[in-house]
Amino acid sequence: MIKFITEEPTPAQLEFRDVKEDQFFVNYCGNLCQKVSDDRYNVIADKNGVPFGCCTKHADEDRRDLFVQRILPTITRIEF
Repeated sequence: MIKFITEEPTPAQLEFRDVKEDQFFVNYCGNLCQKVSDDRYNVIADKNGVPFGCCTKHADEDRRDLFVQRILPTITRIEF
């Protein structure tokens, strides 16, 4: 069982630049992702919740708002 410990509610802003480094979000395809840097993120699971590993290296500045459907609350710790 994985338990996510959160810090704050989901922010209303849905732009890639507003996702904090290491924060989880849902991209435009519905995949669970984690931001790595200003222009990179990792996909952790597909839209069906199936584990899936992929790194996106170029999140264009002009289109970053297209990459985010939802920003998840800040995770302070993961118990596993």
